[in-house]
Amino acid sequence: MCRLEVADTRIDFELRQKIAKQCEENTVKLWNDQAAKETEEGNDSMFGEGPQWVAPQRAAADLTALGAGRARRQTVRVEGIDPEKAKNYQAPVHEKSSEETDMICTLLNSNVLFSFLTTREIRTVALAMYRTEFKRDDCVMEFGQKNCDKLYIIQSGQADIIKEGQKVFLKTEGTAVGELELLYDTPAVATVKVCTDTLVAWVLDRDTYRNLVMGTCIRRREMYVEMLANVPFLESLDNYERMQVADALSNDEWIPGDHIIRFDEDGEWLYILIEGTVEVVGRDDNGNKTKVCEFSKGDHFGELEFLNNHRTVADVIAVTNVTTAKLNRRHFEMCMGPVIDVLQRNSSTSKYEYYQNVLQHQREAKEREITSADNDA
Repeated sequence: MCRLEVADTRIDFELRQKIAKQCEENTVKLWNDQAAKETEEGNDSMFGEGPQWVAPQRAAADLTALGAGRARRQTVRVEGIDPEKAKNYQAPVHEKSSEETDMICTLLNSNVLFSFLTTREIRTVALAMYRTEFKRDDCVMEFGQKNCDKLYIIQSGQADIIKEGQKVFLKTEGTAVGELELLYDTPAVATVKVCTDTLVAWVLDRDTYRNLVMGTCIRRREMYVEMLANVPFLESLDNYERMQVADALSNDEWIPGDHIIRFDEDGEWLYILIEGTVEVVGRDDNGNKTKVCEFSKGDHFGELEFLNNHRTVADVIAVTNVTTAKLNRRHFEMCMGPVIDVLQRNSSTSKYEYYQNVLQHQREAKEREITSADNDA
């Protein structure tokens, strides 16, 4: 029997199977080697006798090939930020040309760390970045280096990512270096070495990034909560519930002529207009397009489809550059429960008479279907 000891590691089921199979192979090999040795020595054993089993020497197994014995992953951490300071944070502005600013904005738009920011907010980040340049064989950062608190967006040039002496990846124009180090207070996880004659990058430090991001999130949440208070069927929500719904909102940007909502599609989004103007284009009795109205900042649309879960009854088209916050019906119900339950809180309010009538008609139709089914049975 072969016994293995593995210290300070976790072994999953698949690893146990591999170890058991290796033990079995080792046992057979030991048995065969011993039998072959005794045959070569001319052992005169009697008929029916064979080699005796000898337990193998107890030794620590080398399981590095199976992933055992590796150092445990280090815990990452990050320092807290004062929300009030972040809310009122004024980002630094480093002088650069408008062409350089536009170029940086283009690079930031393709980076996931900034994907949730609006065009205006991304421009603020771009203005806060400064230019740096490296020569061939310079190290942007080295493995294990501490105080790596900067993000580098490469404008031109290339750099090798090196781990354990091996080149594992190539960073090219438009990509970023130092995302993990920017987000967490952790030593550099790899060496980044310039492999072209020069490398030009734009730099953003951790303090600026975190204050800009948190400040943006705080201001955006407060704005969303305030706007949700003006949505009629949500006025019964308390402040905590509004904050939950605000966290489920996502923002979009539209240019003039974009269709935010198209006629006769599944309607499951509620839109709140943050900036700009939109027009609602319905259909007359003959199916011809007709302008119904316009909405501006602070208005909401798509609520009828959102509430009653039916197909859209009009087009909603951006007239100017538009920014919206949107909420999906399913996301809302994950936070607050069924929409109908929320509406029932407002059953005594006269302005909800239309909604209550719709719900009443739905209940009556459902009751008629059940009665009809029972009669047929």
